[in-house]
This record gives sequence, structure tokens and C-alpha cells, in this order.
Amino acid sequence: MTLAYDRSADVLYITFASSKAAARYVETEHGQILRISKRTGKLLSCTIPMFSRRASEGTLVIPEIGLAIPTKELGALLKRAS
Repeated sequence: MTLAYDRSADVLYITFASSKAAARYVETEHGQILRISKRTGKLLSCTIPMFSRRASEGTLVIPEIGLAIPTKELGALLKRAS
């Protein structure tokens, strides 16, 4: 898994698997964008717009993929990714 944060756009990118294969994009009800492999159905990446607002809520939650990361832990992950 890799993390990238674009401060100017306030977007967090989480990549679970790199792939150039065809993918479909699904926008969740919370505004995140999931990139899913058309061939395998596996989650390839997740784009989280307005990240700082979501992070200030205490826990980053993406129920569609069962992800819940406390903001404190996410901050540590982002520091290591930088």
C-alpha cells in the first residue's frame, strides 16, 4: 500500500495494487472514488477528496471497503510515506 497526499488539492491517494489493466471507477456515497479491476474485481486504489476535513472528524472511514483508520495513525502513515 502506498499513500500520497496532495496538499494544494487536499486529496489523499491510497494505492493498494498498481495495475495498468482496465478498471472501473465507483464514487461512494461519501465522495471517495474507488478504482476496481474489471478483470479481478479487486480494489486497486482509493481517492479521498477534502481529506483534511475528513481527517478532522477523528477517523477516516470508507465503509464500502471496510476501512476505518484513526486520524492519529493515518498521520503517522503519511509522515512515513513522505
